[in-house]
Amino acid sequence: YVFRLSVTDDKGAANADELTVTVNAAITIPNQAPTVNTGANTSITLPTNSTSLIGAAIDADGTIASYSWSRLSGPNTFTIVSAGAPSTSVTGLIEGVYVFRLTVTDNSGGTKTDDITITQNPAQYIPGKVEAEFYTNQSGVAIEETGDAGGGYNVGYIEGGDWMDYLPTVATTGSYNVTFRVACPNGGGQFQLLSGGNLLTTINIPATGSFQNWISIPATVSLNAGAQPIRIYAVTGQWNINWMDFTLNAPVNQPPVADAGPNQLVLTPASTATLNGTATDPDGSIARYVWTFEGGPVTPIINSAGTPSTGITGLTQTGTYIFKLTVTDNGGLVANSSTAVIVSNSSSASSFYRPITIDHNRVVNTAQSNFPVLFSGTFPYLKTVAYGGKVYSSSGHDIMFTTDVSGVNKLSWEIEKYVPSTGEIVAWIKTDVSPVTDKVIYMHYGNNSISSFQSSAINAWNAAYAGVYHLSNNTGALSARDATVNSNNGSVTGATAVSAQIDGGANLTGSSQYINAGNNPSLGITGNVTLQAWLNPTDYANYNGIIGKTTNQMPRPYDFYLNQGNGRA
Repeated sequence: YVFRLSVTDDKGAANADELTVTVNAAITIPNQAPTVNTGANTSITLPTNSTSLIGAAIDADGTIASYSWSRLSGPNTFTIVSAGAPSTSVTGLIEGVYVFRLTVTDNSGGTKTDDITITQNPAQYIPGKVEAEFYTNQSGVAIEETGDAGGGYNVGYIEGGDWMDYLPTVATTGSYNVTFRVACPNGGGQFQLLSGGNLLTTINIPATGSFQNWISIPATVSLNAGAQPIRIYAVTGQWNINWMDFTLNAPVNQPPVADAGPNQLVLTPASTATLNGTATDPDGSIARYVWTFEGGPVTPIINSAGTPSTGITGLTQTGTYIFKLTVTDNGGLVANSSTAVIVSNSSSASSFYRPITIDHNRVVNTAQSNFPVLFSGTFPYLKTVAYGGKVYSSSGHDIMFTTDVSGVNKLSWEIEKYVPSTGEIVAWIKTDVSPVTDKVIYMHYGNNSISSFQSSAINAWNAAYAGVYHLSNNTGALSARDATVNSNNGSVTGATAVSAQIDGGANLTGSSQYINAGNNPSLGITGNVTLQAWLNPTDYANYNGIIGKTTNQMPRPYDFYLNQGNGRA
C-alpha cells in the first residue's frame, strides 16, 4: 500500500510525500506433538498377576488434554483399572507377553504413543525347574539368551551384591535335591540360596571356560510347604545361571505295626471266637489286612480274612489255635502279629491271657527256686471293663498268674498295687528262674465269675524272708505291713509316705523318725543276713543309719549305715 500526504500553505504553495506499507501474508506456526514415556519393559511371575503401568507426558507448546491406555497385543485376559489416567494398575494377567500402549493427546489435537511390554511368567513349582529369568524382583542383573539350543534364557551380568528373588510354590515340606545350571569363565563364582533370610546352601562355581559353557552343581536343601520366598544372592560376580531344578528326597518308608490282639480262651462247648486286630503306619496308611491260620488241632473257618476283625468258627477240639495277622502299608511294607485262641475244658479259665517271658540274662549266676519276680507297669488292657479294659474286678482279683496257658496251674503272687482306671499293676510272682533259659509264665485276666483273690500273698515270699515291707502309700498314709508269713508289721513313728521307686516309700528326716519292726523271734537271725532296699539319701553324712538290730532285744546285733561320706552302705 502507498499512501500520499499533500499539504498546501496559506500562500497556496503545495507539496506531497508518500509512505509505502507492505502487508505480508499471515505466518502459521505448526503444533508440536507431545512426548510420552511408559518406562522400561518388565516381567512378573505367577501367582503375582498384576502390575502398574506408569506413564509420563509433556507438551512443548500446550497442554496434555487426555491419556488413553490400551492393549496392543497379548492375551485377552486382563483389566486396565484406570485407562484414562497417566498411570494405572493392570490386573488379572495370565501367562504370556502383553504389549500395552499409552496414547496422549494435547490441547491442539496432537497425539503421541509409547508401548511397554509386560511378560507374565508362569508359576514356579517345587518339585520342578525354576527358570532363572522368572524372578519376581532383582537388583543389578540382566536377562539374555543362552548360547546353546534349548537353553532358553539365562540371568547374567552378575556382580557381587546382586540378587534375584523368586516365589515358587512348594508342594511338600521336606528335603530336596537341587541342581543349579551355571557357567563361570574363570572360576571363583559364589552365591547363596536363602529363604526368608535363612541360608539354605552356598554354591561355589569352578571355571567352565566361558559364560555359555554350562555345568550342573548339586546341593540339598530343606523347604517348607507353600509359597516359599527364595533369593539367589551373588557373593562374587562374573557368572551366569540358567535354572535350578528341585526334586523331593522321598522319605524312607517306615513299616507298619500290627497287633493281632490278646490271646484268648474259649470254654467248651463254645467253638467260636472273635479276632480283633489293629494296625498303624507311622508315615502312611494300612492298605491291606490278611488273617491266616497257622496251626492247631483242626482247621477252623476265618469268616472275614481281609478285615481287621473277624469271626472264627469250627474250634471243635480243645487245644491251642494260632492265627497270624499280616498288614501291608501303602508303601508295600509288611508287618505280622500272631495271637492264640485256647479251647479248654477248664471252668476256671479267663477270657484272655498273655505270656510273660523272664529273660535268663537278668538272672545272675545260679538258678533260683521260688524267687519273687517283680512284674510292674501300666497296661490299657488291665483296666477294668468300666474303664475300657478287660478286667472285671476293681481289686484285680481276676488277674492271675499260672504256669500254663489254660490257667489251671496257679503260681503264688502278691498284688502290691492295682489301679483299675489306668491298668497300673505292681505284683510279686513266685516262680523258678534260670540263668540259662528263659522262663515263660502266663497272666490271665477277664473272668467275671471271680470275685475274690485267687492266691495267698504271703506264699509269694518263701520262708527265708524274715520281713518284706512295701511301704505302700495307696491310701495316702504310710503302711509298714510285713508281706511275709511272719507278720513282722512295723509301727511308724514320724515317717511319712512318699512316692518311690516301686509304688510308695517312707520319708525319714532324722533319728526321731523311724519304723520299728518289733522283736519277733523270726527277726533274730544269727547267721548271715541280706538287706535289699531302694534308698534315696539327701546327704551322705558319716554313719547315716539305715537299719539296725539292738543288743538288748536280739542276738547278734548289727547296723547298716552310709559310711564315711562315700555313699556306700
